[in-house]
Amino acid sequence: MITDARALRQKHVPQELHHREGEIEHLSSCLKPIQQGLSGQSALITGPSGAGKTTLAQYTVGQLERATLDVRNGYVNCISDSSLTGAFHALL
Repeated sequence: MITDARALRQKHVPQELHHREGEIEHLSSCLKPIQQGLSGQSALITGPSGAGKTTLAQYTVGQLERATLDVRNGYVNCISDSSLTGAFHALL
């Protein structure tokens, strides 16, 4: 049962993400070098539609942003902006 209607909003990112500890830890380890000013590792998140891939990424990057003052993030819906130019334009 949904207890928070905000969960139905496309841009909502929950404060806690349950049952994804392994995925969060793996993605966090890929991004950890960013905290020392280095480049992070590439990560590919796969799964069926509705599995929570975007939420996982936004949640984990949000955690990094809270831990590191110099980090800013952006989100591009690559279905809408499918070209490289479109993705860069959406970020700018």
